[in-house]
Amino acid sequence: MPTASSTVGLLETATGKIQTAILHNGIQERHIVDVEQLWQPACGLLDRWSAGKHVEESSHWDWRKKMRSVRRSSRQDSFAIEFGDLTQGLMIVTSGKRSRFEVGEKRELVYVDYVEVAPWNRAGWKPQRLFAFIGSVFLGIASDLSLDRGFEGRIGLHSLPQANGFYRRMGLLDLGPDPDYEDLHYFEMTSGTARTSEFGDIP
Repeated sequence: MPTASSTVGLLETATGKIQTAILHNGIQERHIVDVEQLWQPACGLLDRWSAGKHVEESSHWDWRKKMRSVRRSSRQDSFAIEFGDLTQGLMIVTSGKRSRFEVGEKRELVYVDYVEVAPWNRAGWKPQRLFAFIGSVFLGIASDLSLDRGFEGRIGLHSLPQANGFYRRMGLLDLGPDPDYEDLHYFEMTSGTARTSEFGDIP
């Protein structure tokens, strides 16, 4: 895992080529400014293009507030992917939560609190998204962190409804709606799935 910054490959949809992006271990002020000044207006474009029929479920997230919580926590990590001096995606995770599926003493996992990609990397962007599979890249980062911390690659997360299908396609186990978490579906990647996953090869 990166100590400050490293690189990841992103699939550029227009060319089909892999572009090298910077992965920052730690969301910085400029990344939050990008969300406030660029992402939020772009989410409005997505809404208008869908004639109000599709609202991005993560558009209300306050990343500045979320990062204040991360800075007070010893168990949380944050990540930003940057390309062309623009923030392409953000993630916050918590280490040490327990699996709801696996049994035994060693049940700790990395819980993915939040993942969001820039609006121009989402399916509804016109004429086409800039980069694809950023969500998959973030899952790989979370799984690698889980391996590094002795959790055997296990990760867990609650999914917004728009993302349920994505996590199923990625091989995560759908444990159904969680009544204690606004009935959002809870997903886990087990240690067995982590050993056979190809997140490191995506894109």
